[in-house]
Amino acid sequence: MRIAIDGHTLEIDKWSGKEQYLFSLLKSLLKLKTADKFLLYLRHPVPAIKNLNFSNLIIRQKKLPTPLWHFWALFDFKKTQAEKLLAPCSYLISAINFLIPEIIVIHDLTSFLKESRNTHKLSLKIKEYLSLYLSCLKAETIISLSENTKKDITRIFKINPAKIKTIYQGHRFSREIATRKEKPNPIIISVGTIEPRKNIPTIIKAFELLKARRTDVPWKLLIIGKIGWKAEESVLAIKKSLYADDIELRGYIDNQELSVIYSSSLCLVYPSLYEGFGLPPLEAMFFGCPAIVSDNSSLPEVVGESGLKVACLDYQKISKIIESLWDNPDLRKKIEISGNEQAKKFNWDVAAGKVLNIIKTKNI
Repeated sequence: MRIAIDGHTLEIDKWSGKEQYLFSLLKSLLKLKTADKFLLYLRHPVPAIKNLNFSNLIIRQKKLPTPLWHFWALFDFKKTQAEKLLAPCSYLISAINFLIPEIIVIHDLTSFLKESRNTHKLSLKIKEYLSLYLSCLKAETIISLSENTKKDITRIFKINPAKIKTIYQGHRFSREIATRKEKPNPIIISVGTIEPRKNIPTIIKAFELLKARRTDVPWKLLIIGKIGWKAEESVLAIKKSLYADDIELRGYIDNQELSVIYSSSLCLVYPSLYEGFGLPPLEAMFFGCPAIVSDNSSLPEVVGESGLKVACLDYQKISKIIESLWDNPDLRKKIEISGNEQAKKFNWDVAAGKVLNIIKTKNI
């Protein structure tokens, strides 16, 4: 089978979770022992793609303005004899596609939920709603990254749940580099694009309370992630903090540096208002770094019994949990071990096999 994949979102310089998902899925699909060909549609060269030396990967690339490129790709399906379309991140091609059956992947519905919709521009919400809704109606199968997102799709778009398949993703790190320091540093980390949904002000409040209560510990807060839309409030909360000198806004960092930080930090704090999956907690658990997460949306699915779940605005409880992790080595070790075991359940090879099976299944 010849499978077209919309890969143009990989062209940005700094990948977020969706781009990491697309690249990891593509790489895992290419590793499967199958005679299928994967046609990756791009506008511009992507350096990371050049390193994928697989005979079953065919690059289809055309430098055109956004609207024209989508129509070029659509009609190129006929030229290349593509039989299915996989849309892992973006939905404009799948919305206008009328030539071949399609499978779409929905990461989350943040644009449409009351918990997070105010963090998105109106023009983006309208565009996304139209393209995503049309894609949902036309798709052979919809892949969701969590059962929670599946429920959201069913409720918001009135889609038959039988059409939606949940496939949990893996993460980007290899087993070989997962080494945990015996005694972590008193560093609390936040990982993810800085935007209102990530709830940075609550993390700042928890950190300030911790600093005031435990002056005997040299606490540091490390906030990792690129600046997203409407991040002004989060950045201002950092600058105005009484402990601003102990808060570092690191920005986007590469995988190697991030793996070292996961391995040596006390814990990840992730009190998101809503997540379609929640990759940073999974990555943290992989490195044995305890994950403090919100008790909402898909996050309980990801962390299972190994995560420390709290109400997303309860900065006092977050602060107390961090203190407990520092003071109680036995508790910390127990959570490190159980978190690592939980992370093993999320495997890209398994996920890619399930995705390919869905693509190759003829839906009548």
